[in-house]
Amino acid sequence: MAELPYPSWALMPSIGEIVRAHIGCAVMNFGWADTQSLQPLATWVHPLKPHVYKRFLANPQDVFDDVPIKAMRDSRGRFLQMVETMPGYEEAPIYQHMLKEYDARWGLSTVIPANQWLGFMTVYREDNLGPYAENDWKLMEDAGMALSQLDQASPLSTLPASELHDVTTSTMLLDSDGKILAKSAEIHNLLFISRQTGMGPPEWARDDWLAMPPQVTALAQKLFDTADPNERIVETQLLPWGKFDYILEKMQTQESQSKPIITVTIRHYEPLDITVARCLWGWPMSPQEKRIIIASARQASLEQIAQILEISSGTHKNYSNELLARFNLPSRSALVKKIISGERDFE
Repeated sequence: MAELPYPSWALMPSIGEIVRAHIGCAVMNFGWADTQSLQPLATWVHPLKPHVYKRFLANPQDVFDDVPIKAMRDSRGRFLQMVETMPGYEEAPIYQHMLKEYDARWGLSTVIPANQWLGFMTVYREDNLGPYAENDWKLMEDAGMALSQLDQASPLSTLPASELHDVTTSTMLLDSDGKILAKSAEIHNLLFISRQTGMGPPEWARDDWLAMPPQVTALAQKLFDTADPNERIVETQLLPWGKFDYILEKMQTQESQSKPIITVTIRHYEPLDITVARCLWGWPMSPQEKRIIIASARQASLEQIAQILEISSGTHKNYSNELLARFNLPSRSALVKKIISGERDFE
């Protein structure tokens, strides 16, 4: 994932999915801070509880007083495990106002020493499960070191763009005051990566229509203002890290419903190389073999891939032939399809 040519924050949900699949947790946080000032720049939380996040944004210093960024950096994330065993920890703001809301107690964190930013990846699990084991911390530390390549120039960026494919659809309901009445579980991830805020304000976590990109919010207002009950608007947002179709439709409501309601459906089309990189976790391949497959997802020729990986065309062809023979497949495209299908018949 770290070698993909996309900004780190656009990859946060995908990286989080991999980590959560291998280190059980009730809640996960992935954030960046300025290397010099140690001021937080961006944060992503899963699952997101807006009222908890809103409380944090209102007074983030409460959390950083309990778990200072400098102490976390200097201890490579170990400070968290130390502070949570101190007397009175369960009365501290980080536990009372955040972790308790997730029924979480024990944390595990690692530092991501990237060139541009200082990153932190943290997971918390339930009290009855006890503290994380040492091997869990080692796994997190290895992940943090691997992710230190995030936001570096990637040779993959010189290859043809990856094709897009439909990966998920998520929906929310809005009333005419802009309040989000209901939403599907994936909606916050899509808002996070589609708003292009990156290291900017965390508007994606709001519980009203300002969580959406500004142009989509304006279209929602336009839809509420129209008298046509069958009005439907589609807004497409094409970004380097995916395409997002926002589909806005008026809902037929009961007479007792005083306010009109619209649905906002987001269809996310993800670059194939992101999907492949995420799905490759756990496959029995060397790092170089995985690089070849990820590059193949960008519709590159054998010669182009060999050039960016700084290997000969013959060496690349040998790699490809060995992979196809191992999984009994006729082509690189068939191997890519098998990987994203999740069919791990080697287990």
